[in-house]
Amino acid sequence: MRVVLTGLLASVILGTSAVGLSPHARELLTGIFQDVGSILNSFTGGPDDPHSPVTNSVTLKQDSARFDSATQKAQQLATELGKLDRQTSDRGH
Repeated sequence: MRVVLTGLLASVILGTSAVGLSPHARELLTGIFQDVGSILNSFTGGPDDPHSPVTNSVTLKQDSARFDSATQKAQQLATELGKLDRQTSDRGH
């Protein structure tokens, strides 16, 4: 189910169908959404929550690492999408 939702969300974000994405690209998208979801989840108790990254340095470091991870995956995804675009162009589509 998560893969289907990732595909649908990717289609909306990328403005194209995620069906043609490689398994690695879909895996990267899923990882990005998980990282971002974890970061957003750390704010669910509000900024004054003891577990919020605003008040908790451990949570802030964890969220920073997740942000770095999502950024790295996004860069890898950009490379994957570039390959897909070149393959599509080479086929004359």
